[in-house]
Amino acid sequence: MHDDARVFSQIDDFLDKLAPLSLWAKDVHGRRRVFTDRVELETRYDDIEAVHASFSAADASGIRQDRISYHLKRLPRIPLSVKDSYEVIELFQVKKYLTNYHSLRREIPAETTARFGLVSIAQNLTAELEKGGSDAETFFLADTYHEGLASVRASIQENEQAIREERKTSEEGIKKDFGIDLGGRDFVIVDAALVNDGLARNAAISLEPYDNGHFVLRPASSAEHIRLLREREELLTKESALEAEVISRLSALVAAAMPEIRASIDTVIRYDRARTCALLKDRYKLVRPRLSDSLPALTRGIFVPCKEECEKLDLAYTPLNLELEHNTLVLFGSNMGGKTVALKTLLFFQLLAQSGFLVPAQKFETRVFEDIRYIGELHGERLSGLSGFGFEIWRFNEVWKAVQNGLVAFDEFARTTGSHEAEALLSSIIEAYTRRSGVCALFTTHFRGVIRREGVQYSRMMGLDREAAGACLDQEAELQERLMGINRHMRYEVCPDEGEEGESDALAIADMLGADSAILEEARKILRDNDTDTESNPCALL
Repeated sequence: MHDDARVFSQIDDFLDKLAPLSLWAKDVHGRRRVFTDRVELETRYDDIEAVHASFSAADASGIRQDRISYHLKRLPRIPLSVKDSYEVIELFQVKKYLTNYHSLRREIPAETTARFGLVSIAQNLTAELEKGGSDAETFFLADTYHEGLASVRASIQENEQAIREERKTSEEGIKKDFGIDLGGRDFVIVDAALVNDGLARNAAISLEPYDNGHFVLRPASSAEHIRLLREREELLTKESALEAEVISRLSALVAAAMPEIRASIDTVIRYDRARTCALLKDRYKLVRPRLSDSLPALTRGIFVPCKEECEKLDLAYTPLNLELEHNTLVLFGSNMGGKTVALKTLLFFQLLAQSGFLVPAQKFETRVFEDIRYIGELHGERLSGLSGFGFEIWRFNEVWKAVQNGLVAFDEFARTTGSHEAEALLSSIIEAYTRRSGVCALFTTHFRGVIRREGVQYSRMMGLDREAAGACLDQEAELQERLMGINRHMRYEVCPDEGEEGESDALAIADMLGADSAILEEARKILRDNDTDTESNPCALL
């Protein structure tokens, strides 16, 4: 699947709304995978519908969606490789994962957990890790993990208390004899003028030069203080050895449970992904795509990014109805008539369906394509002249060679070259695709000189409802208001094209906006003359 089709269809705008909550599922969702296996897609549709059906049962049981959301968000990343020894922070993350996983299971109806395989896992490991804290947000190597930990830690506390008492006695002696208060600090800076022979020779004090006028004064280490420090070091070493035993034992349990943990992550991803679409099913009126061997057929399809943009501009949005009768479709229409949006809509629906999600339509039936491509201008590109035409041909050559079975969409192909050459080239490409039965090719164009072929579906956008637009147009209104009035009467509907072209929407709009009538009449005459020349010599296009 080429990224150009994804960009053109704005599929990511809607997929962002379908983002799951767990970190693991977010990773998978971010890869934007498009599936080509029909069985896989049907299973994913089944998942979404099963989760949606479970919502009412969940409400009746007092199960709240906010609790499910909470636990999905709290599932952390954990190491998935097997190790002889995990870090304490890694053990904490495993505990947090297991605690939230089991809490999540309790919030979901039993029939749903059974469908997704959200089974109870690693019970022994979970029980052991829960000794290190009463909730999912805490973990430490508790005394209960080893019978020797409690005694050694009690000895460490006694030792530290003895060190504090010994230090306090030393500080009190310095304050009494020399009036210097350390206040629990390891050292103080004293003025050199305060250092006399008695202070300098006192065995309880250590003095070091600081600068030309000051000394660093600290309590000297007594024999008892040194003994206590050595004792503490020995106790800490013993504690570390006991903790290493605990970590080794817990690590062995984690390693043994890793296959279950990995499998549980896969089931969480599957459930989380289905749930996020199920939550939006009613809001966007999502329906299950019907996968068959048929060509795409869309009934009242909502291109969500466009609809939401129309709502911001206070414009009406028209759902798309379009059913392909042949493998090749040519869709005519004037600029701003909606043909590009119609093409975007079809790609949007095809990519959404093959991403494994329900779609916002009354009905969407389609086949599964091995490849989906787009050729045309992308958002932000400014292609013109030779460089633009060259880029289009380069893209076409790539797709022509690569795609033997797929959906290929062309938007205003060859628009950057002369109209006669463009019509000839476009006619030839359309004819070539009629012979490539494995490819569904969609073309939008405003070139009316395209040669008609057998086996090609020719359609057009209805365009401007001139009578309605003219009746409501206020000739005294500001330009922006008049343009908006015209826009509201564009009919974004697809109908069959019989090859008979009426007056250009462009000339009608120019007339409504007050263009000089003599100029418009001359333009209409030129169009009539050109139509006569084309009818008398249709091969002139080639």
